[in-house]
Amino acid sequence: MSVAHRLDSGIAPELTDFGIQTVQFQARLSVAEDFPATRNQLQHRMQAVFSLLQYPEQLTVLLDGGTALVFTFSDETGDRHYRLVLEFVPSSHFLRIIMEDEADLHLDLARMSHRKVSVGDDFLFLPDRERVVLELFQSIHGVSHNQQTEYDEIPQRQKALFANLRKGGIADLGKIKFHWSNADLQMILDNSDRSMKWFLDKVLFLLEHRQVLRNLATGRLLHVKDRSYSAFLDLSQGGKVLNISFNRPRKIREMDAYVDRMPRVRDWVEEAEGKMAGVRVFLIHHMTAEILGMIHGMDRLATPFLHVLFVKYQGLVPDSFLESIGSLPADRFQFHALRHVRVDSSIEGAYRLSNQYSPIARLQELETVLETGERDFFSAMRLTAGHLFFRDAVKARQKGESILLVEDGGYLAPEINRLSLEERTLGETLSNFKLTSITEELPVEEKEMKLKNWLESFFAGSVEHTRNGYDYLEEVEERFHTLAFPAATIAVSDLKRGEEAMGTSTSIVHAVESILHGQGKMLCYRNVVVLGSRGAIGSNLVCEFQNRLSEGWIAGVDTAVDHSPGKREIPETRTVEELGEGRLRDLDLFVGVTGKSILSREFLNWLLLNGEKPNLYFASGSTKTVEFASLIQLLQDIRSGAISSIDGTKVRLETMDIRDPQTGVIQGSQYRLSMGPKNGKGERVRNIYLLAGGMPVNFLYYGVPSEMFDRVLKQLMQLSCWLVEQHKTGQPVPAKILAVDKEISLQELGDES
Repeated sequence: MSVAHRLDSGIAPELTDFGIQTVQFQARLSVAEDFPATRNQLQHRMQAVFSLLQYPEQLTVLLDGGTALVFTFSDETGDRHYRLVLEFVPSSHFLRIIMEDEADLHLDLARMSHRKVSVGDDFLFLPDRERVVLELFQSIHGVSHNQQTEYDEIPQRQKALFANLRKGGIADLGKIKFHWSNADLQMILDNSDRSMKWFLDKVLFLLEHRQVLRNLATGRLLHVKDRSYSAFLDLSQGGKVLNISFNRPRKIREMDAYVDRMPRVRDWVEEAEGKMAGVRVFLIHHMTAEILGMIHGMDRLATPFLHVLFVKYQGLVPDSFLESIGSLPADRFQFHALRHVRVDSSIEGAYRLSNQYSPIARLQELETVLETGERDFFSAMRLTAGHLFFRDAVKARQKGESILLVEDGGYLAPEINRLSLEERTLGETLSNFKLTSITEELPVEEKEMKLKNWLESFFAGSVEHTRNGYDYLEEVEERFHTLAFPAATIAVSDLKRGEEAMGTSTSIVHAVESILHGQGKMLCYRNVVVLGSRGAIGSNLVCEFQNRLSEGWIAGVDTAVDHSPGKREIPETRTVEELGEGRLRDLDLFVGVTGKSILSREFLNWLLLNGEKPNLYFASGSTKTVEFASLIQLLQDIRSGAISSIDGTKVRLETMDIRDPQTGVIQGSQYRLSMGPKNGKGERVRNIYLLAGGMPVNFLYYGVPSEMFDRVLKQLMQLSCWLVEQHKTGQPVPAKILAVDKEISLQELGDES
């Protein structure tokens, strides 16, 4: 049999440019009859043949030297062996491929110049590469129509491609990211001669070569060029992302760009350089552009090691953030966070270590514990924070360094103080935070030391950002009438309670309104209750809502109502029940900023059965997931079957996501409660919208704007340096809560503003 195929110069220019116009395939009938059994092997070998012909040394031998190339392969059983002979016929401009059974050879290679070519294990050929190229091109072309300059390919869409690359040595690959510039947009959109598809094919061809993959895995930047295009290939984020950037190297946002967003922090850091020398910093905070600026600031302050545990709520982490922190040296910077995992049996779900940041292989003890239990966010964060902090603390002590804890939310400092004041030993503490391997390495006498005694020589103390963290510390201080270590805080400073509270309330309202708009609802029609209406953020929220609710109304609940007169003419009570049934029936938006769960199960049951509004919205503006813990537990009990009725009324639950209609980003959860006879006249439906899954809703978007956070982070960093300076100079600092604008003046921090 003989088959001839005329080549398309747009698909195979590397062959047509050398004068090959036609490929002719020949095989005896006895060999052709084996094609059904040898199809996969033949396809694989033919792909190998044409891939090798793209290397000049092979093509030159074939075209210029008049030498045939010989390849061999076997069937799936390995019992039958075949060979492919390639020869170029210049007069006819065709490439002839002859396939023979090695048990029945007819070509006498002894009479012709030939070279045997061994494919070996150097290549990992991608099945159906042409289809993969077409799909990638269509995707890149599609997002370019939306004026986007990036496209992410993921394993779920290209399983074979990712399997090939992982097999070739990029074991942790989770994303291929294509980059191009605005200048290239029109070029991509206008591409009609298939030259870009051809170039993509060449890039994928190179990625079939093990040596290319080995070069990438060692951190090298590869530059691929052809007549029309070029591409720069490199790995980032610890080998998790393969970047393919067309025509120019991709840009990584330098860390100083983040601190430049905050001129007050930038200018102060320049004056305070070196103040953290010899002091490790363990930071617990949100992943925002401002905190990345703070990380760069800590670097400028000369901390020898910075470990950040990011407080990860809802929303997406921009790739640019991950690329920026991924560019920092791993011997001085470590980053970790938890990721939310959906669990069918749980409303809140569970939390595991994220693999987006620093490697987690050495944290297997912690990961195992997180995997075996369904902890809420706060307890999972406290366990993780303690595990990571004490790893660093052991190293700090061994190296003769000090360590400082800076946190946003009171995850760890209250616990360190409590364990110390309870006279726990170091061994007990390490066991509490699942550090068995560390414990086993320490001398017995060290493990038996009291935690307070072990820490006091090198632990500078803690710095707290939030009111919730302040309250947790205050609970420990009230219980023991002291703390074990100084706990400095900006939580109740004039700046925090004034301007930042105003900025936070604005961002909360913006986030709530954005989600409502996505659901086709208007904020101005809502009837709102602010839980914690007399607090710094709550009082600003009341003002914000008063200006926005043209049709609805606003009420407040706060335990301080009995102790101070209200500043605004709104209904305010100490408990939600005291608002009265008339108002309660009409409520449909609950905004909580208390940091506690104050809605009782009895009230929630009453609201579901007696409320007039079919849609109930719950939004938290405080840290963690405790604000609506009672609601989450009620939904959990219904889902698990622990309860099947509310006050004798049958109830059924359906769950779905709240998604942004344009981006598809998850913005929370919707719970549809059907009560009463199924499909009967008395059936009532309540849709509960838990915005951001019960976590702080403002972090779905931008948190507090940089212009405001600049002043706050400057104060936080000033306070951190003040505490470190007291520790370094041996100045006695009382073991208690030390608040800016109360126990500590701005002048002591060196801030005259």
